[in-house]
Amino acid sequence: MKILLLLAGLGLGLAARAAEDKPFIVWNNPPAKPQEFLTHHTYQSAAMKTEVGFNLYLPPGYDATGNTNRYPVIYWCHGMNCHESIDQFPARLVEQAIRELRIPSLIVVYVSGGSQSFYCDSPDLHWASETTITTELIPHIDANYRTLASRDYRAIQGMSMGGFGSMRLALKHPELFSSVVAFAGGYVGVARLLEKERSIHLENMFGGDTNKFIANHPFTLAKQNADRVRGQLGIKLFVGNEDFLLEPNRKMHAALTDAGLPHEYDEVPAIKHDLRRLSEWIGSDGLEFAVKHFAMSTAKDHDGPWVNPPTEKEKVPNSEHHIFWSDAMRRPIGYNIYLPPGYYDAGSGRGLSTNTARYPVVFYLHGMTDSESTHFYNAAHLHQAILDGKLPPMIYVHAYAGRTSWFSDYTDGSVMGESIIVKELIPQIDRRWRTLADREHRSLHGFSMGGSGALKIAAKHPELFSSVVAYSGGYRELDEIKKLHQDQFAKIWNGDEARWLADEPWTLIRQRADALRGKVAIRQVVGTKDFLLEHNRKMHALLNELKLPHDYEEIEGIGHDPKRVWEAAGVKGWAFSAAHFGSEAR
Repeated sequence: MKILLLLAGLGLGLAARAAEDKPFIVWNNPPAKPQEFLTHHTYQSAAMKTEVGFNLYLPPGYDATGNTNRYPVIYWCHGMNCHESIDQFPARLVEQAIRELRIPSLIVVYVSGGSQSFYCDSPDLHWASETTITTELIPHIDANYRTLASRDYRAIQGMSMGGFGSMRLALKHPELFSSVVAFAGGYVGVARLLEKERSIHLENMFGGDTNKFIANHPFTLAKQNADRVRGQLGIKLFVGNEDFLLEPNRKMHAALTDAGLPHEYDEVPAIKHDLRRLSEWIGSDGLEFAVKHFAMSTAKDHDGPWVNPPTEKEKVPNSEHHIFWSDAMRRPIGYNIYLPPGYYDAGSGRGLSTNTARYPVVFYLHGMTDSESTHFYNAAHLHQAILDGKLPPMIYVHAYAGRTSWFSDYTDGSVMGESIIVKELIPQIDRRWRTLADREHRSLHGFSMGGSGALKIAAKHPELFSSVVAYSGGYRELDEIKKLHQDQFAKIWNGDEARWLADEPWTLIRQRADALRGKVAIRQVVGTKDFLLEHNRKMHALLNELKLPHDYEEIEGIGHDPKRVWEAAGVKGWAFSAAHFGSEAR
């Protein structure tokens, strides 16, 4: 049984032993028993004059009364010797990702691509996998379900032969798909097809002509269609580092690199050619990759783009970049997360860890014109301090809420800088990661605009945080906002002085002093050469006037420089938060 399953997922497997034993390809394969979250359907293929099956995942609420929403679509391609009802990316992981707001509600179509087809057309079109998917199935889905019917909202993914197939279809038809994710792609060479037991594939699908196979290979299409694909198609490859197809996947990675096609390539530790384990390890990463490349992800307004992964130089140990789906903004929004040593069991990988420890969380808000990745380098200081035993283990999240939002909700609702943090990101982190999900174990930090935003949000929501640390807080006066930030004053507060006054830290600290006192610990840090020094001193004086206990530190000789501020006071800021957590991680 293990050998059979391995060959099935492999995408190479035993060629259909003898044509007389069973058909080379069976196009309609209902599941033996109902599958959770899925329903089986068929359509008529005019090209092959036969009925073709597919399994369908519809998101929660799709059939709700009065729902007219339209949804993006991901097409999933199975491996060799498989079909639409087996070798599937787990639908429960899709359901979970939607319910946890990692991705928007979307549709997944599990295609019947032909168990031996390589997702190609035979010369006589008797076996027309490519044609039926691209010219029959996709139009059928768009005509019969409420899809967002354009390439901008359509992705393709697959495993093994399905990885080969999804890659070749995306590279050949970039007008149909905005992204492709290939799991352990079966990028076999000609030599494999010339082996005796596989000759039926070469004969039936390529007329015995190895040149036709080469012409249909993703290696060839990457080079041939590079100019059509570049900048149009998101490409990602996953493969286990113990998969016997590791070298072909490395060659695909090299072929894409040689063609000048930007892509992501991940080798997953300690995983063989096993879709179940690979899927569990990857979790929603492949789904999130597709979402990042939907048109809704790339729309740029006055406070975008909203997904800003760190560069290789910006990455730090134990860190990951993810997205959450914002219903308020109708788009994915990025965040960086640092996970403390031991969060994953050694060698276990994401989704496979048996560690159940939960941790306190510090959220960090960025400065004006920055993003979730701009200052993420500071997580390296936290990591080292935890390793050195100077700080307890904690989770650290760098949020994003718009480059110039002041962490406020725009009057017209176009940007929801406060709501996406308070109502969406914090619940998302508590659902997705092993946090101690209460105010006693949650802290809020920020720099500049983020320092002002952190103090403002903590004042408005003391029920959410045990402490707040504001670095170089960007506390502005009304005349400064109107003069120096005219665009933000107009866009965020509609040019209304009363709206601004109700939303800025000076007013909120006065109004909420009693709610803060004894509940939210406050720390301020600012450099003596910072152009915001006097504003920070004024906030310090206001806190004293209101008899709100707080820490206040001026760092000699430092200006408005986040790197130097963090080097001088970062560990003290985390220690301040740790001192006010209810208890250590349990």
